[in-house]
Amino acid sequence: MKGLPTLIRVRQWELEEKRRKLADLEGLAASLDEAISRLDDEVRMEQSVATASHEVSFAYAPYAQAAIDRRRTLTASLEDVRLQIEAAAQEVTVAYQELKKYEVAQDNRRRRARVEANRREQIVLDDIGIEGFRRTTH
Repeated sequence: MKGLPTLIRVRQWELEEKRRKLADLEGLAASLDEAISRLDDEVRMEQSVATASHEVSFAYAPYAQAAIDRRRTLTASLEDVRLQIEAAAQEVTVAYQELKKYEVAQDNRRRRARVEANRREQIVLDDIGIEGFRRTTH
């Protein structure tokens, strides 16, 4: 019985670590989404500046190519993080199931111990009742 609470604490710690990792990955995905959005806004702004001024439009082409490359990199990174999120979510699920398995085992042990204690107490009470009955009848 002593080892089960320790296992439960270890599994709880592992579950919390996996949840933190998942939260970190989700935060990273959100920041990559935000970076893509900012880049798109910046490209739109540069496009409007380039269309407004003929002199600036010559410099727009290299900028646009760099922005396309940057967006491609960010999108690939985001896709990679999303795959990592899926794997981390699966790890959280497995860790949760492991924790629940130990918690159910502990609950079952406690319930069996309670039933056994009640049974023993009932035996003692029955013995006291029988002894009291014998004393009054003899």
